[in-house]
Amino acid sequence: MLRTAKGLNGLLEQLKQEATLRLVLLTRHGDHGKGDLPKNVLTPEAKAQAEQNGKALKVLLAMHDLEITAAFCSPQNRAHSTVENMLIGTCPKKLLPIRTRDELGDLGMDPAMTPEAIEKLVTAAKEAGVGPEQFILQGNDYQEMMVRRGREGAECLRSIAKENRGKVVIAASHGGSRI
Repeated sequence: MLRTAKGLNGLLEQLKQEATLRLVLLTRHGDHGKGDLPKNVLTPEAKAQAEQNGKALKVLLAMHDLEITAAFCSPQNRAHSTVENMLIGTCPKKLLPIRTRDELGDLGMDPAMTPEAIEKLVTAAKEAGVGPEQFILQGNDYQEMMVRRGREGAECLRSIAKENRGKVVIAASHGGSRI
């Protein structure tokens, strides 16, 4: 894991020189569903933040003559909107097609997470005084499902990386995703 700008700059320079390398930038969707907004709609602030992040990424990549060449996201609108707004910041004149991957989806997309199961999880999390994602991480009946989802998400990211050798890719997912 890279923790410094120097490390990231070194990786970007190496990516430019070695066609077999690839870089998959994973981001979580922005804030959504606040106020009168539906659950899957980003707030105006989250859209603006995603665009700003895209602009900053454009500057960093341009220093190494690189650009985002592919975009992926969960099928949920909040993830798609995050990538779309990042791409507006990164390359406003030529928006890339955004491909969806179910494996990047949130907990609600898991076949084991029926509406009843989600309600049970939310209720148990509230009783524990934490959010659903935090509750799952505390060790309970959901651990096995999350390990399985983690494996599926890792395989999805490996597949995306394999398909995009020598490229910079952006992908948006969720806090309770398979990642």
